[in-house]
Amino acid sequence: MDNKIIAVILAIVIVAGGTAAFVALGDDGDEKPLTGSGRLLVYGNADNDDYLDSADVDKIREIVESGTWDREKYPFADADHDSDVDSEDVGYLETILEGEEKTKMWYVGSGKIDYYFNYPNTGDIAVTVDYGLMMAQVLDVYDRVVAGTTKCTTYNTDRYPGVGNLQDLGTYKSADYADFQENLMKSGCTIVMGYVAPALYDSLRESGREIDQINLSASAQTQYADMDVVSAILTCGVLLGKADEAREYCAFSDKMEKHFADKAADSDKASFLVAYNPNNPTTISIDTHYPTGGCYGDVWTVSHLPMEDIIEPSATGMTKMDIETICSDVDPDIIVISLWGAAADKDSPESVQELVDEKASYFKTSRAYKNGDIYAVNYESIGSYMGLGALGVLGAYIWPEEYDLDEGWETFYDFVKQFTYLDIDSVDELKQCGGLIVYQMTTA
Repeated sequence: MDNKIIAVILAIVIVAGGTAAFVALGDDGDEKPLTGSGRLLVYGNADNDDYLDSADVDKIREIVESGTWDREKYPFADADHDSDVDSEDVGYLETILEGEEKTKMWYVGSGKIDYYFNYPNTGDIAVTVDYGLMMAQVLDVYDRVVAGTTKCTTYNTDRYPGVGNLQDLGTYKSADYADFQENLMKSGCTIVMGYVAPALYDSLRESGREIDQINLSASAQTQYADMDVVSAILTCGVLLGKADEAREYCAFSDKMEKHFADKAADSDKASFLVAYNPNNPTTISIDTHYPTGGCYGDVWTVSHLPMEDIIEPSATGMTKMDIETICSDVDPDIIVISLWGAAADKDSPESVQELVDEKASYFKTSRAYKNGDIYAVNYESIGSYMGLGALGVLGAYIWPEEYDLDEGWETFYDFVKQFTYLDIDSVDELKQCGGLIVYQMTTA
């Protein structure tokens, strides 16, 4: 398929199985970019770049021959995860790269916990939340998704075509998960993607079926607990034999991060806050950074513009405040309203604009309102994996002389065409996707 999307995946649980098949994990060509970034969190990635390939075999041999393993410099050289780097790791990684024999591929998941995945697995996929659907699209395995929770089967069909025909597995948010587990086993799926609670993982493991868990904290454009969205995508791409597809997205993300960093380098920072879906003129929730440096997806994305979060970090990433206090005491330069679930992808922008103006009026005594500097973003775009694609539009609304609006729309459209299954064929059609686009308050 031409279109792919990514999304936010808090966790993926994978039930091993399926048909073994060789799938390329990397690119042995001379032109590959070697980042040395440590973003691919798979054991065997000995040279710490974005590829799992023969260069890693060479690096492991080099470490073995030297008799010294620098764990800090080469943390993933222990391919078989036995706490030592020796000749067995060479053969172990070669077996993985050949892809003909099912082998445990170890990786680092959320909370810095090590898990393994029985590679390769090309079986059918079940999803629990939209993050799984997004990941399946960006990694080009969407056609293997055959089952999902009740929630998934009723998602936006514009972006997730065919979800209404998925096998309905019920809900995984029960005390014992027995019904969901039974339905999952009957579905024939060997992979479950999307957030799945640890208790369900334990339940599946105890059922007698061999279970692999891919647990990656990357539900959106966010960084949390030393794992960012690029690491999650690269790691999942390798585990699913879709490394090339994963790197396509990561290359886009890298390019956009650099673009916004370059533009913001010489700019004075404005103060901002993100108001989380305000529904009354009295009290609101505000998305903030965590003290650890992570943050919600929309805050993470917006922070790439020359703006600084005016609210102190919160342990929960969310702070409740009186709107009167926001307007009189905090009074940021810019207020960004985050709309979450307020509109479907193809709702009319006119109806969403009315909603934006209503919510903006809650802040009518603020400096931002008086200056026309209240904006709104749909979390489903700006707070998700497509966030950097949409950000240029917001930048152009705030600083029209520094950010080109036409360029912002073109970049957003390019992302949608490359990484989503949304059926649109022009920038003009994208501008009619009320549940995705960026808004500025209407001024008199």
